[in-house]
Amino acid sequence: MPSAAPSDAAARRTLFLLFLLSGGCGLVYQVLWVRRLTLIFGATTYAMATVLAVFMGGLALGSALARTRADRVPSPLKAYARLEVGVAVSALAVLPALTAAERLVQAALSPEASPGTSLAVQFVVCFAILVVPTTCMGATLPILSRWVSGAFATRGRDLGRLYAVNTLGACLGTLFAGFLAVEFLGIRITNAGAAATNILVAWMAWRLAGRSAVAAPGEDDGPAVEPAGGPPIAVLLALGFGSGLFALGHEVAWTRLLGLVLLNTTYAFTAILATVIFGIGAGSLIGAWAADRTDRPDRVFGLTQIAVGLGAVGMARLLDVIVAQQTWLLDAHALPFARAQLVSLGVCVLLLLPSSLAMGAGYPLLAKAVTRGASVGRRVADLYSVNTVGGILGSVASGFVLLPTLGVFGGLTVLAGGNIALGIAAGWPGRGRALGGWAAGSVVAVGLFAAGSGGLDLETVYRARLPEGSTILAIEETATSTVMVADHSEPRVRRIWIQSCWVAGTGGTHKMLGHLSMLHGDGRDRAVGIAFGTGQSFGSALAHGLKRLDCVDLDRGMVELGGEWFKAWNHDLLAQPGTHVYVQDGRSFLGRSRGVYDAVLMEPLQPWYAGAVNLYTREFYEAAHAALKPRGTLTQWLPLDDVTPGMMRSVVGTFADVFPRTWLYLDNFDLWLVGSKDDAPVDLAGWDRAFAAPGVGDELESIDYGDVASILSTVVVGPEDMQAFVGDALRLTDDRPFMEFEAPRTMQGRHFPANVDALLSATRDPLGSFRDAPAAPLPAVVRSGEVAAGLARANVAVDAGRSGGAVALLAPLVERAPGVARLLASYREATAHHATALVAGGRPDAAAVAYRAHLERDPAFAGGRLNLAIVLAGMGDMPGARAHIASVIEDPELADRARAVLQALPPLFEESLTP
Repeated sequence: MPSAAPSDAAARRTLFLLFLLSGGCGLVYQVLWVRRLTLIFGATTYAMATVLAVFMGGLALGSALARTRADRVPSPLKAYARLEVGVAVSALAVLPALTAAERLVQAALSPEASPGTSLAVQFVVCFAILVVPTTCMGATLPILSRWVSGAFATRGRDLGRLYAVNTLGACLGTLFAGFLAVEFLGIRITNAGAAATNILVAWMAWRLAGRSAVAAPGEDDGPAVEPAGGPPIAVLLALGFGSGLFALGHEVAWTRLLGLVLLNTTYAFTAILATVIFGIGAGSLIGAWAADRTDRPDRVFGLTQIAVGLGAVGMARLLDVIVAQQTWLLDAHALPFARAQLVSLGVCVLLLLPSSLAMGAGYPLLAKAVTRGASVGRRVADLYSVNTVGGILGSVASGFVLLPTLGVFGGLTVLAGGNIALGIAAGWPGRGRALGGWAAGSVVAVGLFAAGSGGLDLETVYRARLPEGSTILAIEETATSTVMVADHSEPRVRRIWIQSCWVAGTGGTHKMLGHLSMLHGDGRDRAVGIAFGTGQSFGSALAHGLKRLDCVDLDRGMVELGGEWFKAWNHDLLAQPGTHVYVQDGRSFLGRSRGVYDAVLMEPLQPWYAGAVNLYTREFYEAAHAALKPRGTLTQWLPLDDVTPGMMRSVVGTFADVFPRTWLYLDNFDLWLVGSKDDAPVDLAGWDRAFAAPGVGDELESIDYGDVASILSTVVVGPEDMQAFVGDALRLTDDRPFMEFEAPRTMQGRHFPANVDALLSATRDPLGSFRDAPAAPLPAVVRSGEVAAGLARANVAVDAGRSGGAVALLAPLVERAPGVARLLASYREATAHHATALVAGGRPDAAAVAYRAHLERDPAFAGGRLNLAIVLAGMGDMPGARAHIASVIEDPELADRARAVLQALPPLFEESLTP
């Protein structure tokens, strides 16, 4: 019998529009709920896999439950309308349920909970919350398949178009959520808007049901029979399972691979996901066209799988060309934002679209094969269920087995080979003359696969990003990401990379995070450090006599490589008895701790990095506040060149709302946020004692913070000025984490000068909270904030190539506070930059004047004296050079360099100065 009588063209177009909207809502929900659930369970690979497995499992369950009803409901459109209402109502309940679940999970799980226990709790909670809406979503495709399916001759077109519009709607939903909704509307409003759209879809479907022809109750397509001239149904469903298995495995591998090429922003991930979904939707239209033009759609399905595999190995070859010949694409993020996104999208289309199109073409081909002579709804439900279950297993196997074991390129090769094997099996013709042709084609496919596999490796990809002459020390692939350590040639530093960007290195004064945490707090029992990096900050805290330090990081590779290759800088942190390592999500770990810690240290990834914003929101700071003991401290890093003044105020305002007693320390291009849990006075006398501790004073002196005044000379905003600084800046929340979207758009600019102006405009009494602290009197220019302002503006001037202006700013401050080590170091650096620029500009006489003026104020500047000697020697003033270099050669730190200079000078000059 015919199934639901085909509706007229207008009704069909209306239904396709409704299913387009439904698909968009489904992906919006997935984006929102996965984001919210990972805040509860953590952003670890295992937690995210659990959430996605539950989400997809609900879709499979819905499809399975619909198999017995899809062909029997009196009105498929009304049944579909009811399902859409079910999605909407249950979706509105998800966010309140998640809020309650967060408290439940924090009470049920301690930071020490075993991974098995954590995953079990996560699964139960996720399933309980998501099972209703996802089951309703999963049932919609089988229900509607019956309504759209007309004659068997056009069944491929009908089912393929239905799947295509739903998938293309999912692509639109991905773009809407990833580029607009979460940033500007927030999660709650976007979720409510999606639910309202589901209600609208339900209302329109119900109205459409009253105007469209439908099958009579209880009618069926007849008894289920095996497809004539084709493989058994069980074989076809096995092919569906296999295609889902490899498809989701590819998506995991592709995301990891593109993460090495594109900067890891939320926009990059959105572009990757949207490209794959669009390819699947567009491919479904191609498959729909092909399905009705062949009597063996299962064999054509085999060709699509071979195309997926060859496209995947071809992707690696295209990437090889990009890395070798188009290296500018690796730095496309430096372009203006719109152009950068077009380049990123172009890379995604070039690499991902061919295989994605082939993936999408497979569904309508299999759908037509399994519905020949059988109930359409039931067979579509079976196919969708097994395909989804295969996808769940494929994503888990790829993320937890293939990539960590074989690496991203090895895993991609195995998956591609699996697709080709599946394709050959699907199209195998059996006995007869066709066997020879198919065998020959299979040999060609395997040959192309073998030729395309291999070649590119991770070291080649990373080497293209590094300055020439750099050395790669280690690369490790884990279930979470790819981590690399390299010695850079320019600048000469050691850095650790995660995916496509370096995140920490030996340059700078990041050790101050640990020192400030310990100086501002008086507890030494237990601290927690979140985001390991190089471990320098954490090692510096441990040097203060801390009994226990819990180091928490999402990525095992970061901890292992950071601990091993930076041990000379982090006090060999991992070997210390007080160090305990947890490979977990720092936020969820902290949320399960109550009143445990004396200090929380945080050096999260840059604000533009996808997911990093979760460590900058009000809810996170509240979790940190709850985890601290009385008089505990939270200390956090904020890179000022990566955020606009508005974003800086938002971060600081969010932080200070939870920690009203907050200080901002400006250290070169970095801002340190230090918040105290209560109003206890700062013990500067304790700071003096800390300087005397073994390892602390020496380390602080090595980074030009050898005295209390030097540290306090970098305070730019204190609690008294905080409200004037932050004003009404928009606060960051879990519901509206706008910085994750704004930061990538503005990262191409240099924001440091504007941020300095914003900070200094609020500075009135930066050290007011230190006024009554017992310690040696501070120089007046330090206490007033003049030194802090001078250091900040001088740094701006040096960075802009105006070193002479920096010298003019710092010189009078040095005269008034000559003993402040930080001030003196900055003055020396500015003078050296200024003199070097003068010499390069053909004015060595002016450079000599600059050095002489500096040495009058700072006669202990041995490096400047040596540089002056070199300048004078170049000018032919040997007596002047002799007078300066003779004293430098007695300096133990510069003696070797001074002797090297002597060897390059005229013999008379050398003889006169030989000791």
